[in-house]
Amino acid sequence: MISVHEAKEIVSNSTPELAAVKTVLSEADGKVLAEDVLALVDIPAFPQSSMDGYAFLFEAWKQHKKIKIVGEVVAGRARTNPRRTRADVESDSPDVLPLSKTDY
Repeated sequence: MISVHEAKEIVSNSTPELAAVKTVLSEADGKVLAEDVLALVDIPAFPQSSMDGYAFLFEAWKQHKKIKIVGEVVAGRARTNPRRTRADVESDSPDVLPLSKTDY
């Protein structure tokens, strides 16, 4: 058996490099990008969460053993009050309990 590294080398050395070509989006089906495509603006234009769940500080929970739910953010909506999403609170290093792991 050969290593993954060796297998990658065999494939790389056996495959000719294709030249990049420009095409219109409507004709790009089945093609592979030759380089990264970057968005000019963030979409959505506000912080959003990648999962439903509860953001909390585990250390605080260890002391009180209770979590008070103070609000929610509806998917696809901007936060308009002090409620927080994972994207909002990542800098605070919270713990996140996914909704799928709760009985709620």
